[in-house]
Amino acid sequence: KGAELILQNCDISNNKTENNRAGGAILSEGNLEITDCFFSDNQSATSGGAIYMDKTAPLTISNTTFSNNSAATGNGGALGTTGSIYANKCKFLGNYANAKNKSGVIGLSANSSAYFNSCEFRDNYVNNVTNGGPIIYTSETTCALGFNNCFLINNNSQKTSFFVCTSSSCIMANTTFIDNSLEATNASLLYMLGNGSQYTCVNNIIINKNTSYYGFRNSGTNSLTTCHNIYSKPMG
Repeated sequence: KGAELILQNCDISNNKTENNRAGGAILSEGNLEITDCFFSDNQSATSGGAIYMDKTAPLTISNTTFSNNSAATGNGGALGTTGSIYANKCKFLGNYANAKNKSGVIGLSANSSAYFNSCEFRDNYVNNVTNGGPIIYTSETTCALGFNNCFLINNNSQKTSFFVCTSSSCIMANTTFIDNSLEATNASLLYMLGNGSQYTCVNNIIINKNTSYYGFRNSGTNSLTTCHNIYSKPMG
């Protein structure tokens, strides 16, 4: 607790927690910096299939791949946090969650934040959800979320949207959606819940076989700013 851990050029694979413990490979309560690492086939009994950040600790990641990690009953097939995540040039491939109201990749708790720059999200999915999505789900109103210059490719959700968040701010810019699949009526790539939140969607591209009915959907009394977004087909 309160310590700092730096990981470089590591391969961390096939770890598993039991007895309702979070963090399949790493449970951290201090600063964690990760560079040029590979996390694969890790499984958490609850949240954070590969890593869970507790006690509002910050996580900084660069040039790292998260592949086929899972959360059995909690949120965040790859990462879960009560603090902050900054990811640069990372890949999230085939991560999943298998529980109601959860996300396939990133799990955010109250007052947490996540920012992704030049990251790729591919083949992530969720099972048995009624509210959630293969990338991020949070029902908290005090989170902050940002995507810049990212690619979202072939992610799948059987029930709802790719982003279900009631965060106080959400910025999505210069991001491309390709061949993503949503198998629910009135689903959306970005689904904005709650009231009083601020969302900005600028210079995004949505192409090929996205099956969303909506591109960006605002179901509450939130502030939504969109400009220079490109769609391959009408989304309603």
